[in-house]
Amino acid sequence: MLLREFDFPFDSGLIARYPIQPRDHARLLLVPRGGGPCSHHRVSDLPSLLNPGDVMVVNDTKVIPVRIPGRKRPGGGRVEIVLVKHLGADTWEALFRGRAKP
Repeated sequence: MLLREFDFPFDSGLIARYPIQPRDHARLLLVPRGGGPCSHHRVSDLPSLLNPGDVMVVNDTKVIPVRIPGRKRPGGGRVEIVLVKHLGADTWEALFRGRAKP
């Protein structure tokens, strides 16, 4: 599996920068356990959607501005470093891409 297989175009303007108000209006995707179509809801719908034995997966990730564009020397090709995880002090887990998109 190659890292580039996970690349896809997206509009960065669609990334949430602040929580929606009121918070229970946040969007919710319901994936049926046995298959079938997914459906779109709001967090306020959650009590009516859960049944005994259901599993709820919570994603608490946050988007932070960690893309660092640059150029290689001496050829000047584009590069991009994406900081993935802060490991402490001045140390980060990072991804390096030699051909950053323009």
